[in-house]
Amino acid sequence: MPQDYLHILRSALGLENTSIESIVYDQVMHYAFIHGTPALVAERLLRPDLSALLTPDQRQQLKGICAQSMMQWERLRHVLVCSTRALEEAGVQPVLLKGFGLATLYPTPYLRQWGDLDIYVGPEQYHAAADVLRKTYPDARHHDEEWEELKHYCFILSDGNIIEMHRRTMALVSRRDQRCVDTLEDEAMRHTETMDIEGLTVNIPEAKFNILFVFMHAWEHFYETGAGCKQLADLALLLSQPHPEDLDKYLEKPLRKLYLFKPWLLIGYMMVHAFGLKPGQVPLYKETRWVKKHGQRLYDKIIEEGLARPPKRKENRYTARDKAMKMPIIQRKLLTLRLRIEHEMSMSPYVLSYSLHRLWAMIIKGIRRTLHGSKMIKY
Repeated sequence: MPQDYLHILRSALGLENTSIESIVYDQVMHYAFIHGTPALVAERLLRPDLSALLTPDQRQQLKGICAQSMMQWERLRHVLVCSTRALEEAGVQPVLLKGFGLATLYPTPYLRQWGDLDIYVGPEQYHAAADVLRKTYPDARHHDEEWEELKHYCFILSDGNIIEMHRRTMALVSRRDQRCVDTLEDEAMRHTETMDIEGLTVNIPEAKFNILFVFMHAWEHFYETGAGCKQLADLALLLSQPHPEDLDKYLEKPLRKLYLFKPWLLIGYMMVHAFGLKPGQVPLYKETRWVKKHGQRLYDKIIEEGLARPPKRKENRYTARDKAMKMPIIQRKLLTLRLRIEHEMSMSPYVLSYSLHRLWAMIIKGIRRTLHGSKMIKY
């Protein structure tokens, strides 16, 4: 049952202190894996009150999951130390984003499932930072070699770890939306906070902006491919901290301008009903009839799908993209438009205004790219 999994996850995150009397092991671990939280759940199951309910083989499996997470944490922490020191010695001030930048919010930081390392350097330091990391990791492969997206530059290290060096925290489809977020980002990066990771002091974004950023990141994951409790736990732990006094005012304007106010309320429903936060801990949250209806639909969808929404087509998106690139340009653009309309309409029952806004922005972007080509940053 999903409720058993969520009960254990809340306890692992320190958001709930009630005792757990029974578990259905296979079901709990199924949800833990599809939601990217296996080590968090494993550690909670290994505590004395639940460990006695497990078989020796199950306990051994859980210990292995925790050990794997610890090793990945240590590998990424080593990369973080090397990267931060190299950048700072070159006069570049990095800011740690997302997962690793939220690590100390977790009762046991190394149990969060780790992916890549996200380091923000900003547009002014972008080229200098890229040169520093190339010299620091001469064997690393670079995403698309000479060409780079407007959002970040990707270094794939020889040990398989990945550094995403961010020019900006988010890359949005609409230029209007991008200007809004860039303004908030610039202000937030002038008022960064610090965090200690085992003796290493790193910069992290200002708390108010961090809440907006982590929410938008989780929502984008859900909207495009699926979001699991891994991303939502980050937001729940952020919101469980004492709020800045002007947080409601800070969030409302960009959320409404970016058509994200209703998505915020739906994710707020998840915060309250899946993670056990009090309604007052979620800024701007009101549980109206609309929020209850659509919030529960979103809740059910996220819990059952987890991190990866089942694909509608057998071939993956990269194979489909390669096939499309061989088509005549008009045929390719029409195919892209049809697929985009299908996707936006499939999500519109949750947030119609947001879906229509995205669809219109993507059509404009597609026209602009057709007429003027893709604007990329070349090193």
